[in-house]
Amino acid sequence: LLIMFYSFDEHEATEYGVNEAILLDFLKRDALTEMAHTKDKQPPHNVYIDRFWEGFFPFWTRQEVAKILSSLENEGCIYVIDDNLNGQDCLIITLSAKILF
Repeated sequence: LLIMFYSFDEHEATEYGVNEAILLDFLKRDALTEMAHTKDKQPPHNVYIDRFWEGFFPFWTRQEVAKILSSLENEGCIYVIDDNLNGQDCLIITLSAKILF
């Protein structure tokens, strides 16, 4: 059983929308967790989302997630690459400097 807690930054919600702020919070936490587990402590940048996104966001459809990602990309918050990473359909999401710092 996966129990998730969702939060968002009120300034990001005002600027980009509540759904976008929720997804940004998730992406930032994921990237920072990854950074905490790496030895080189480089700034986090890549987040990989595959078919398991439904476990993290059961309240959004795949189309809604695509729309939110597109909105964030249009705002310059993230960069998205559709990739076939090791044979798995996934998106590589790079967080922009304006979101990280």
